[in-house]
Amino acid sequence: MDQVPASHPRDAISSRRRFKGQGLVEFALILPVMLLLIFVIIELARVLAAWLAVENGARFGVRYAVTGEYDPAYCLDLDSSGTACDSPLERDAARIPSIKDAARAGAVAILKNETVPQGTPTYFKITVCSTRDADGDTHADFTLFPPNGGTFTPSICLPGEDAGGPADRVSVSVDFDHPLIVPFLSSLWPQLM
Repeated sequence: MDQVPASHPRDAISSRRRFKGQGLVEFALILPVMLLLIFVIIELARVLAAWLAVENGARFGVRYAVTGEYDPAYCLDLDSSGTACDSPLERDAARIPSIKDAARAGAVAILKNETVPQGTPTYFKITVCSTRDADGDTHADFTLFPPNGGTFTPSICLPGEDAGGPADRVSVSVDFDHPLIVPFLSSLWPQLM
């Protein structure tokens, strides 16, 4: 009967140390990839949440616009008649900020700021435009120019914003420059529109 010599206890200890060091090296190699993946998932979730909030804000604004209602707090006496909101012009002037309030109420949980300049992260703008034909020439008096995401140019209604009237189509455009918070992503791609 042949006996196999028992291995020395020091050999087992050095073998374990070698595998411990190998695990640390493997962890150090995979950690940056794993962190990158986690941060990308977090940022994509934030982008999706912001997109849904902006879409929801536009939906709230349009739903309010089609009712023809307005907040009496925005009524002004523009024609010096002594009574506020007694003419269609005064009611239209009150409807635009009322529609914008409804859109703001729908766009929640995003980092929005209406005071920062265009093209800045957190920039937020609501544009109300209609297809009203006030002069009867069968052409809409107002034209909505949609946003250009490549140049971060927001929507604009020319010659000015209008809340529309009965049977007019009303567009509520919500522009938002989403700020990215992950440091290495924000240096490459500072904002989304």
